[in-house]
Amino acid sequence: HLAGDSKMALTIYERMAEQDPRSPLAELATIEKIRLLMHEKNFEKAHESLLEFLSCYPESLKKNEMIRLAIDLSLSQLAEKEYHIVKNGQTIP
Repeated sequence: HLAGDSKMALTIYERMAEQDPRSPLAELATIEKIRLLMHEKNFEKAHESLLEFLSCYPESLKKNEMIRLAIDLSLSQLAEKEYHIVKNGQTIP
């Protein structure tokens, strides 16, 4: 994404996807948006975007990559929860 300006990159990816939602460029922009959101640890928004991707592009050639991202997202969310649990001395309900 754009050299450290995550917010600007996210806006650009969203605009690219909105301009022509069925284009290959929109598909790639959505993937990059998900990656950026995961990098920024915005797991909730990344999850929403992932579900949106799978809904909009069910026959995508990038479907396997998105499944891998979904697994990474799940692991990232779990790691984040474990970090907070240890940090706060709480247990998983």
